[in-house]
Amino acid sequence: VAIGKQIIIPELSSPKITSVEFYSDRDNKGKRWTYDDKGVVLRGRKFYFHSKPKTAPELNKRNIATCPAQAGSTFDFKVYFDSISETQLKQILWVLTIGENSGSSAFMHKLGFGKPVGYGSVKITVDNIIMRDYSDGYHIDIKPYDCFGVSDDVFDEKEALSDFRLISNYNYVIDKTVSYPVADDGKGSANSKAPHQWFMSNRPQKGGFDYTLPKLSANASSLELPSRMADVSSGNSGANSPKQSGGNAGSSDYIICPSCGFKNYRFKRGTTIENYSWKTKTCFKCKNPLE
Repeated sequence: VAIGKQIIIPELSSPKITSVEFYSDRDNKGKRWTYDDKGVVLRGRKFYFHSKPKTAPELNKRNIATCPAQAGSTFDFKVYFDSISETQLKQILWVLTIGENSGSSAFMHKLGFGKPVGYGSVKITVDNIIMRDYSDGYHIDIKPYDCFGVSDDVFDEKEALSDFRLISNYNYVIDKTVSYPVADDGKGSANSKAPHQWFMSNRPQKGGFDYTLPKLSANASSLELPSRMADVSSGNSGANSPKQSGGNAGSSDYIICPSCGFKNYRFKRGTTIENYSWKTKTCFKCKNPLE
């Protein structure tokens, strides 16, 4: 294994299980839900997409410096098995190789540290299978991978298998930006662009969540979530702003100021924009009445 130069890994946040719109699902999305509500199901296991590695500009108390293995590094390991059927052996071989026993295959696992920010993509290949037989004396058979005819047919869960193939495909979203949802409450504070701002604005006072975690699809573009931006520099919002429904306070994502045209976006909690403009009915930018 060749060790590369030292880099600074971006901050890795812990899972936020309160983000029920990402970790769970329900048929009726007209109302917000919790894990205890009827009909709520977990979305499944958590995986990380393969993406381009990211680095942080400087070291602080919330990230780390490390020396990752260089791209193209190889290492060997052994997997031991005992008293399993041939079908179970085929399943083990498939899980290791994701159905393709070639170093050029795009189907890869994620191992080690930094998986959310693009690190840990590895391709596992099987050199050979050594089988010890004690049924009639003792002898060893060394067999190649191909002699077992490993295929997707060794599993019954076709939908889960299809999803896993998308997730494990290195090329699936490698040309896209993979990150936490993007938001900016427009206040210019240290936490204005923190990921939690997106989740706060994704939960209107009435109705369900604005957005839930998209389901996997062969079209990777369908996974994109809009950013939630409050543009305090002009009356225009970016192309990735929240859904532009307009309307009355309490029923939409923003109110357009009749004086300056600024879009006052809805954010919740503490001293955020909602408390300033939506409750006082004044524009965040020009301070004139919104109604």
